[in-house]
Amino acid sequence: MEEEKLVLFLIKAQEEAIAWELTENGNFRKDYFEPIIIPTVPLTPGVKCNIPISSGIYDKVVRIIKDKIKIGIYER
Repeated sequence: MEEEKLVLFLIKAQEEAIAWELTENGNFRKDYFEPIIIPTVPLTPGVKCNIPISSGIYDKVVRIIKDKIKIGIYER
């Protein structure tokens, strides 16, 4: 299909601009773009308990969360 060829061409042409790994993720420079503030409504949780994590994947989940905190996706 022509659409698939176009998508593959665009991905190849812009390969260096795509963040393939979370550590490659970045932000726009603040001197070029003002931060966007999105108004939100405070969340009132319906249930105040943590979601249980299976012991078999616990270490992997913790590692993923720590990596996302380290690169700024999640905040403490």
